[in-house]
Amino acid sequence: MHGSLEGQVIAIDPGSPTSAPGVAPGAVAPDVGTREIASDVETYAIASALGRMLAAAGAKPALLRIENEDPTPSDRARTANDLGAAVCVSVVPPSDPDAAGPSCAFFGAATSHSPAGMLLARLILDELESEFHHKGRLRRLTGALLRETRMPAVQVEPSLPTPEGDTGREGDADPADRIALAIAAGIRRFFRGSEPGPEGPAPT
Repeated sequence: MHGSLEGQVIAIDPGSPTSAPGVAPGAVAPDVGTREIASDVETYAIASALGRMLAAAGAKPALLRIENEDPTPSDRARTANDLGAAVCVSVVPPSDPDAAGPSCAFFGAATSHSPAGMLLARLILDELESEFHHKGRLRRLTGALLRETRMPAVQVEPSLPTPEGDTGREGDADPADRIALAIAAGIRRFFRGSEPGPEGPAPT
């Protein structure tokens, strides 16, 4: 915890379909009123918007790949480590086709986990749930990007409500910007030392 975002290097990973194996780009979750974020274009748009918002707050965002490139998760983790990033946030296509809300993952195995990563994931999930009024999931994962980074790292799988089911703020046109705004708010709370809501989800 540093108390402020200002001057902090934030590694941002614009996930691609290969970041979440088994996800078909453009897949639509049946009968749950949501549209999955499953394309490289959409995850890159969210990551880019997040970078702009963090820069405006005085942070030093750094994307772990450029558009149309697809380095391995280990390569992305290595880049984040080389940057000396304070935290790493990866936005990837949802892995669950039936998901009706967002999920945030941190490094967690059977015998160990990242406490700081879990806190960051919970704070970001709090903000996504508040923005889109959809209950989410907190998850333990052992993927390379979460396992091999030396800083707190999270993997965000957003799932967007359709316009008919969207109960978020009126007048906010771009869902990618709204997702990025929620993620940025969670990161800001992490550096301030905030605690997640009292009814935060238990990790699965």
